[in-house]
Amino acid sequence: MFRLQNAYFPRPLTHDLFKNTIEQLGAKVDFIYLNKIEQNTYYAQVHLTQKDNEIVIDARPSDAIAIALRCEAAIYIDEKVMESNAVDREEFLKEQKEKSYKTYLESLEEEDLGKLKH
Repeated sequence: MFRLQNAYFPRPLTHDLFKNTIEQLGAKVDFIYLNKIEQNTYYAQVHLTQKDNEIVIDARPSDAIAIALRCEAAIYIDEKVMESNAVDREEFLKEQKEKSYKTYLESLEEEDLGKLKH
């Protein structure tokens, strides 16, 4: 969140430390990959290159995304992960509309209901 807001901190945060370490070792974050979900736990990988070596590091998705943002690296999600958690757009919009109506109706006072009569 701080990276998205371009916030500055006088001391490096953990993800900044990771980025600085990668750079000092002459490596580069190529991309991160949200690769699987098992028992409601998501998994991710940070893909690096150092000279001609490809390095893959397991990471929590939140950490991997934070690192990708700091390193301006691509973020990829496995199709199976997307499919297993996909939300039908039309169904989602319908549910949101129903919630909105319900909230509105619950917020009405009894005297407001009398004003609706013709």
